[in-house]
Amino acid sequence: MKEGKKPYYGWLIVIYGALVMSTLHYTCFNSFGLFVVPVTEGLGISRAAFSLTMTVGSIASVIASPLTGDLLAYKNVKKYMFFGILISGISVFLEGFASSVYQLYILTLVLQLASNFVLALPFSILMLRWFKGRSSFAISIIFVGVSLGGMFWSSPITALIEAEGWRMAYRVIGLVIMLIVAPLCLLIVRNYPEGEEKSAEAMAHRASKSQKPKFDKALYKEKRFWLLTAGLFFNSFACVALYHIPAFIQSLGYTAAFAAAMVSFYSFVNIFSKVGMGMLFDKLGLKAGVILGVFGTLGCYIVMFLASGAPSVVMIGVFSFLFGIGLATQSIFMPSLISGVYGQERYSTIYGRISVFTLMASAISNPIISSVFDVTRSYRIAWMICIVIAFLCGACLLMACREEKES
Repeated sequence: MKEGKKPYYGWLIVIYGALVMSTLHYTCFNSFGLFVVPVTEGLGISRAAFSLTMTVGSIASVIASPLTGDLLAYKNVKKYMFFGILISGISVFLEGFASSVYQLYILTLVLQLASNFVLALPFSILMLRWFKGRSSFAISIIFVGVSLGGMFWSSPITALIEAEGWRMAYRVIGLVIMLIVAPLCLLIVRNYPEGEEKSAEAMAHRASKSQKPKFDKALYKEKRFWLLTAGLFFNSFACVALYHIPAFIQSLGYTAAFAAAMVSFYSFVNIFSKVGMGMLFDKLGLKAGVILGVFGTLGCYIVMFLASGAPSVVMIGVFSFLFGIGLATQSIFMPSLISGVYGQERYSTIYGRISVFTLMASAISNPIISSVFDVTRSYRIAWMICIVIAFLCGACLLMACREEKES
């Protein structure tokens, strides 16, 4: 790129971001499905009760996300990120000592609050600063780390759970985050390219003070804001399958090892779908990226619905492949669509506002799906609900893209 050496250091931040996603993001959140059976059996609780751990954390994030967006718009991202990683690692480590689901609720609440300063929002802000005009591609590379985490962590975590128990697995994950991921943040992360930090922080600080009151009133009157918010809300709900696929595959009569292998498979597919989706957003526009993502999400739920009535290895492979495409929307849709519709200057604040709704979707979706299984002993009805949700997601986001183009 034209900036010479600056993009080279930007790519180092991208590599570190991928490391964070492969460790903290995957092991703390996306590996939830690997722990459903052992934790519920170990503590003697229902799947719905265990799923509420994620709900409690999401509710806390709903309250904190607007503040997070405002803070990171002009504060020291590196500082907040370091403490967020450290507290996240401590929380996961302590989960390995929990003796009741209520202790898991408290620790997950702390974990979720801390992770607000670590994952999607701060890295999206950094990429917008370091990769002007190609931020979606850079963000997609970072979130490839989640897929790599699924490939390289799912089987070892499953093996560790089977050999030493879920408590030891949580402790090992926490130590890796505290002792490796957190110190690297201090060594690698830089808030701005060299020479831009002082002027950029001063400009962002002035903008945040002068525009915020007027901006908030106008924002909530915009049709495109509510279309974008609704679409991302539905997308967040639709990605709930992530936490249930291992348990779903086991409910069909397959082993935990086979379920972990499918996690690795869709994580491998997800690597290429994230990069491809990021390139589509940058080169062909917002609609192209939305269409690819919704194709994967809607398609995987249709096949999962069919597989729940007539399971086979082939059908499990097909929906895992499609889910690998659809899952890319979880990390790529929000940063690409918000920056594409509103631009870099308003990105952080709007991200924080929309996060309130996407986190609400996460808070209600997991217990709804878990409750459906607890009542019916099947995921079939749950996948019917998700088919409708995925369709609504695509409709709202495509209309939001049209509104953006017309305005």
